[in-house]
Amino acid sequence: MLSWPSAQNEKFIVRYRARLDEAHPWTILTNDYPGALGTNRTVFTHVGVVEYPAGGGGGGGGGGNPPPPAVASTGQDETEWPPLPPMPWDPRWIRDPSDGPLTEDGGGEVPLGAIGFYQVVRHGVHFIGLTNGMQLSGVVGLPIEVGHPEGELLHVTIMIDDYGTEAAGMLKPPFPAPFLYFTLDTRLLSNGVHTLQAEATWMVDPANPDPAALVNIASPVMEIEVFNEISFSNWSFHFGELYDSLLINAV
Repeated sequence: MLSWPSAQNEKFIVRYRARLDEAHPWTILTNDYPGALGTNRTVFTHVGVVEYPAGGGGGGGGGGNPPPPAVASTGQDETEWPPLPPMPWDPRWIRDPSDGPLTEDGGGEVPLGAIGFYQVVRHGVHFIGLTNGMQLSGVVGLPIEVGHPEGELLHVTIMIDDYGTEAAGMLKPPFPAPFLYFTLDTRLLSNGVHTLQAEATWMVDPANPDPAALVNIASPVMEIEVFNEISFSNWSFHFGELYDSLLINAV
């Protein structure tokens, strides 16, 4: 069961893969899952993903008992451990705590349905961790979340004050991993308040080259405040020859 923070009217894409290798690619479980109503958390249940061990003893079903837990004692006092869950056990999940954490290479391979990796993405384009009025300085990373129920993501652009900017480059394949982010150089922007917006473009129908067939989705407009200290390391108030000079003042 998965759960994540959400808002009403949001929709999500949920993907799953059993391993992080080429043999087990991402599988879309749903591409249009609605956010829960009346609460700020959404729950999704992946039915049938857990493979339960077969019953019976003596075979591969795990009829054997698990190893006893380590007993900690101080003097004559012994810790009483809670009762174990009901049998049968899958022996690949049973490990002595002193052996360290369970890994795929230890004690046999874990069944495919026993573990896995999930990815949940909202529909649309959203900056992550950025709030209105946030002050930015220097070179900053701006994580971004983009999602659309169908099509291939072509590129993501960023706009400052409704125009393109050289302060952040376009994101295009191969996209940075494990998540998308812009590198914004605020030193190329004037100090003060600016609007910030991102726009993502998807190709839904590869057979249709018409640009009108592309899907463009923009993020909500955010306001940021840029502040970078301006200094001159070798400032000279006068420039020129004697009696023929120029006075320079910085405000």
